[in-house]
Amino acid sequence: MGGSSGIELSGFRFQPPPPVGLELDVILKSLKDVSENRFEEAGNRLRTISSQSPFSQWRLFIKGLSAFHGGDAAKATRCFQKLSTGSVPARAGKVYLWMLGIGDKAAPSMLKFVARMTGLPEPIGKTLMQIENLWKRNQYDKAYLMIRSQWREFPIGNCGMQVVLSDFIYRSVFSMSSNDSNKYLSFIESLDVSRRTRNPCELEQVLRTLCLLEGDMIPAEMFVEEWEQYLHLLEQRLGPNPIRDSLGLAWLGEKLSKQRPPDFPFFFRSRKTSLRDPVAAVHAFEKSIQKDPNNLDACLKLCDLHEKLKNKSARNRLLDSMTQRFPDRKEVLLMAGVQCLDRKAVRKGLTYLSAALEQDRLDPEIPRNLVRGCLLGALKDFKRGKTDAGRDWIRQAESHSVKRPLDYHRSRWCLLVYQSVMETTYGDLSKGGELLDEAGKQAPSVEACLFYAHLVLEVFLGVWSDRYFMELKLIAKKEASLDRGIILLQILRRWEPFSRGTICYDARAELEGYFKNAVKQPFTRSDVVELEKETQGDYRLAKALDPFARKILKQDRGDPLMRLIQLQRQHRGSGPDTSDIRKIENIQKEARKRNDSEALQRSSQLLEQLNRPSPIEPDMDFMPPMDDEDYDDGEDWSNDPLDSPEADKAYKELMDLLDGPPKKKPVKKKKKPIPQWDPAQLDLFNL
Repeated sequence: MGGSSGIELSGFRFQPPPPVGLELDVILKSLKDVSENRFEEAGNRLRTISSQSPFSQWRLFIKGLSAFHGGDAAKATRCFQKLSTGSVPARAGKVYLWMLGIGDKAAPSMLKFVARMTGLPEPIGKTLMQIENLWKRNQYDKAYLMIRSQWREFPIGNCGMQVVLSDFIYRSVFSMSSNDSNKYLSFIESLDVSRRTRNPCELEQVLRTLCLLEGDMIPAEMFVEEWEQYLHLLEQRLGPNPIRDSLGLAWLGEKLSKQRPPDFPFFFRSRKTSLRDPVAAVHAFEKSIQKDPNNLDACLKLCDLHEKLKNKSARNRLLDSMTQRFPDRKEVLLMAGVQCLDRKAVRKGLTYLSAALEQDRLDPEIPRNLVRGCLLGALKDFKRGKTDAGRDWIRQAESHSVKRPLDYHRSRWCLLVYQSVMETTYGDLSKGGELLDEAGKQAPSVEACLFYAHLVLEVFLGVWSDRYFMELKLIAKKEASLDRGIILLQILRRWEPFSRGTICYDARAELEGYFKNAVKQPFTRSDVVELEKETQGDYRLAKALDPFARKILKQDRGDPLMRLIQLQRQHRGSGPDTSDIRKIENIQKEARKRNDSEALQRSSQLLEQLNRPSPIEPDMDFMPPMDDEDYDDGEDWSNDPLDSPEADKAYKELMDLLDGPPKKKPVKKKKKPIPQWDPAQLDLFNL
């Protein structure tokens, strides 16, 4: 009997019948499989037990157990609910149903049983009900103190459930309402301020919570001190971990490098970017990289910070070191290549960009900068009189060109325009004209070719001339069209980021004149919609939209989309206000009648914005009544020196002094009588 299943009771070994013994063995092995997370093996074993077996309830219970631990809550609920009431599996399944949110959650016995199952100490299991009631009544501080008094190891324990409960106590503040969060956070902060923390673990959790929630509001020096203290306590508890410390310091640097809100939100707004504490942010990022030189995210963020602070030399040194540490990372190679092109180190930049292209051939930014680097090399040689070397650079750029005419960086006709302008300015004048004619045939229009050529000459070469605009004006007077004007606008958008602050004023003026001529030519409604999308956020060029919209409304006064565009243009950049709701509703009604989906969508969005209640700043006249305890801050204000008649009198005298001496009423001067001229005298002025 040594190798068979059996049950031993008081020294007597009971051998069940063979079918029952085999099924009991299956149940025991299935329970072991579930305890070792082998859910599939447990399910395969249970197939041998039929629904008529005396172990069918255990079969159903084990299936529910596998589903519960496997994350299938619906299947687990079905299995546990099918168990016969009163059976041992049903009583065990009731606990799992309770944890799934089904059943009486307020049963103290159930809470104690769950606490025992999850390994919590007995005192915690007995007081869980009281803690839950305090938590439901929003008495979070009392619940914290109760669990703290009952649990000696709080806030960190050895059992997994203890750790989960500790995390909940501190992390629940992130999901509370604003009022409850402030009160609970004030209580947690009092533990740190008054140094009432029980042990380093509790101080660690308190510092973490305060830094995560109040890190943006407290002074930068205090924020750095508390976060570094938290990292030190974490290292004492868990041991040294350079990667963890590097991540924590990088997060600190990111917080310190955020833009600081202005001191005067409505006046004296500076155009310069004001960061919270850039020096401390750079120091935090550098410490993060020292802890873990392979922290790429910290390196990239430090590069961005150096760029904002215009620390070009520091950024260049960092990028050079990054290319050695991350030779196979595309983003590093691309950033280093662009940085080399910016400082005119063309060959070194192309080396980085070629390596980046080997890593990722789908990123369009890499070949775009490769073309830019080749063109910079060509310009340098053309200026030196080395026209053959410059043409070699152009041929190298053509290897990265595309056949899409609307790609204003890499299309074939754009490269022809580049070479034509450089040949005309520094090389062969006749060859430059031939190249421009060839580019005009491949470009979307002749106007696009001439407009692009002027921008290459003005922005890329830094030379101003109106030779291309002269020809463009002649064409615009006769053949201007709205669709070709939109292409000119797209070309302008491509060049504006490189215009070195000039914003291409002359090109904008030329484009405005082109649109004035285009109004006289036929155009479509879709062209007007496209122009409206292209000019969003640009008030000066958006003015060109008005005559086109008026011309369409002259033909169809009920056009909902044109009416909506015209209404938005009337308010310039501010947009429609609540006084226009009736007009927008009429437009929406017409759009629904005509089945104009775009007008219907845009009008619905506008109405939703206008009907949305605007946030009201808190005002003392509208604040809810406060409890007496809210006014109690521990200070005695009964003898406040500022709350006295003497203080009021002094304040009034100060205001009078600031206003200066009282102004005298202006004395009305009497008008002098107008002299009456003698006719003989008037004749003297007519001589």
